[in-house]
Amino acid sequence: MTKKVRAGIFFGISMAVYLTIQSLLMKDDVSSKTIIKSVIAGLIGGFIGGFLYGWLINKYASPKKDKTG
Repeated sequence: MTKKVRAGIFFGISMAVYLTIQSLLMKDDVSSKTIIKSVIAGLIGGFIGGFLYGWLINKYASPKKDKTG
């Protein structure tokens, strides 16, 4: 597993936790249905964020090959 993949996974997990906590703190009434919705929304947001982060880091941070040879 490369450092870029680990960075994407870490970013996705941290985004999922952040989005879940943020969603729970913004609700006035916290029921089991609200918790389930918050966790699902956090996981989806974290997955999308981690995927995009890993993809863009892999695409734009990789060293460019020199074509002068």
